[in-house]
Amino acid sequence: MKFYIASKFEKSENVKEVQQRLTEEGHQIIVDWTQQKISLTTPKRDRADNIYIIGELREDSLFYFHQDVERRDDIGEVLAEL
Repeated sequence: MKFYIASKFEKSENVKEVQQRLTEEGHQIIVDWTQQKISLTTPKRDRADNIYIIGELREDSLFYFHQDVERRDDIGEVLAEL
């Protein structure tokens, strides 16, 4: 499965850990923005198999409520579904 992991820049170390875990499980990271100084990339439905938001639900972003987004508490829940 293909993944794009989005997060705040200050949480890039957490993103790297999630990316590593997904890669070890045989999945593909479509964009690794942690290697860049600035990210102008957003997930696109035609490039990602599923779009997940992991962690606490925030109401300040409409993206959290997009019809294609699936919300889970942690990466373990996502991996269990794959």
